[in-house]
Amino acid sequence: MKRRNFIKHSSVVSAGLFASRFSLAANDFSKFQITEGVPLDKKLDPAWIKSLYERGNVTTYLQSKNELQYIGMPVGGINCGTVYLGGDGRLWLWDIFNKNQEGIEPKTIKWSEDGKDLRDIISSAGACYVEPSKNIRPLEQGFAIKIETEGKIIIKKLQEGEWEDIVFEATYPMATIHYKD
Repeated sequence: MKRRNFIKHSSVVSAGLFASRFSLAANDFSKFQITEGVPLDKKLDPAWIKSLYERGNVTTYLQSKNELQYIGMPVGGINCGTVYLGGDGRLWLWDIFNKNQEGIEPKTIKWSEDGKDLRDIISSAGACYVEPSKNIRPLEQGFAIKIETEGKIIIKKLQEGEWEDIVFEATYPMATIHYKD
């Protein structure tokens, strides 16, 4: 057996032996407590179950604090491509074109933990976390408000830079965006 295969196989066996010491269920069940493979009482902590139903707090991000540039809330379902709702309310980082590529923004960056030994980091290894994507909008889209007041016409686009402040309230799976001027 080659040395590399021996190390790989012995690592798997060691991990399996180590993991076998732990229970595979939330608690110990006798054979009499299980009906058709599923325990009737799963012995889950009631406090934990209650926490699953508690409503979380709204997280608020502000344009005035420069917090909107990296917001990308996923929109759509599985196998629908990828579209994100940006912090200013526009859609960005579209990946709906059925390209055979790695990640939404395929890239390779140079990175080093100590600043000396640079190595290439590809998208699947975290390149987009080290250098986050910004403002990728292959499709132009958006909305505007037209205000007629005192004989003047004011048109304000619903996007960053058009308003004194934009507030993004994140309560996944919903978001509320307030435009303030």
